[in-house]
Amino acid sequence: MKVYNDQISRMVDSQQGELDSLTRQIAQIDQTAMEIVPLTLKMIDAWMSSSRSTCLSRAKSARPVSPICAP
Repeated sequence: MKVYNDQISRMVDSQQGELDSLTRQIAQIDQTAMEIVPLTLKMIDAWMSSSRSTCLSRAKSARPVSPICAP
């Protein structure tokens, strides 16, 4: 009976560790979700800025302009 109790005790400890890990992961997901929109907006702004400068340099050098640069 002692062997069985020890085995069950180890299993419960392992499950508690998994529960703690999942709880931490859920908390991190909430934090990540709050950061996604600002990060996405920052990335879009950077891309737009880069696209504008690429369009301007192509227009100045008379190279073909991509559809992204078209007015």
